[in-house]
Amino acid sequence: MNLLALDHADGDTLRSKPSGLPQTNSQVLMYEGSFRLSDGTLFCFPGTDANGSTSGLLAAFDPVTGRSLWSVRTAARGNRGYDRSGATVCCLGTVPHAVDVRTGAARWATDSGLGGLQFLGAVHGLFLAAGPKGLYGFHADSGKQVWHHPVSGGAGSWSAFSVDGRLFTGCSGKLICFSVPKA
Repeated sequence: MNLLALDHADGDTLRSKPSGLPQTNSQVLMYEGSFRLSDGTLFCFPGTDANGSTSGLLAAFDPVTGRSLWSVRTAARGNRGYDRSGATVCCLGTVPHAVDVRTGAARWATDSGLGGLQFLGAVHGLFLAAGPKGLYGFHADSGKQVWHHPVSGGAGSWSAFSVDGRLFTGCSGKLICFSVPKA
């Protein structure tokens, strides 16, 4: 698989460079929505189908040169999101797992026993997740659980976005707004 750099004016290829990422077919590996540019680093955390053969792959690239910075296999299964906060990138499989943004070296992993979590993103130095027992905030640098807000009486996927230090979340007809203090 190649990373392409295209001329924004006419779409011509400026550069094509091998990414080192596994080849894909739509039945095993899904790159759709897996790339994100954050503070000058291009990240890739592809999803997988039930096969899960490349589950846990997290890679970083220099967006200017296309050079691979690092790639790691995390303990994640069933990739369910990732985000960056400062020098830490957190991804979620069965548990939150974080690596150093510059090197890909493991920083922390939590074995929280919180059940199936859904990653909601990062805000003010915290990584946020939702699970069957509510919403959770984890400190980006240490992985320590900072807070828990119990939520009951609902099922399904959460949606979330942050604006000006506030986290807006919703699930099963419930809308919650948190003012998230800086960690």
